[in-house]
Formats: sequence, structure tokens, C-alpha cells
Amino acid sequence: GCCSMFILLFVSSVLFDASIAVDKSKFRTCQQGSFCRRYRQYISKIGSSDFVHEVDPSSVSVSKNAVHAKIKQVHDAAVKPLNLG
Repeated sequence: GCCSMFILLFVSSVLFDASIAVDKSKFRTCQQGSFCRRYRQYISKIGSSDFVHEVDPSSVSVSKNAVHAKIKQVHDAAVKPLNLG
């Protein structure tokens, strides 16, 4: 009843105060992170293309119960293809 409502209100206020006390200047923003920087460079390379990866048709092979193929990047031939199989 009344006691459980008071406890819930007390716990909620403590948690709310703790969330306000966090110093946000201690956290990096996306502009400061290397992942975001690399991702923005990657996006600028690929432009507005719909597909970034494709299956290399010459690498496709089928055995009894398996398919093997290589997936390559469309815009950067220097990147090693991913072997599936």
C-alpha cells in the first residue's frame, strides 16, 4: 500500500538524481570517435551506390550439400574477398 508507494518514489528519485549527476564531458561524441570517422570515409567512397558487396560469379562452386563463393567489395578491389563455404 502506502509504504510500497513511498519506497518506489524514493528509489525513483535516487535513480533520477544519479542520472543527472553524470558528467557528459567525460564521454566522446561520434565526431571524436575513430569508428565514426572511418565510417564517414567509407560512406564517402561508396557514394550513392545501392550495393557495396557482390558475389564473384567465377568463384561459385556447388558440391553435394554445400555452396562455396567469394564476396567482394564493389568499390575497392584492394580489399580481400570474403570466402564463403
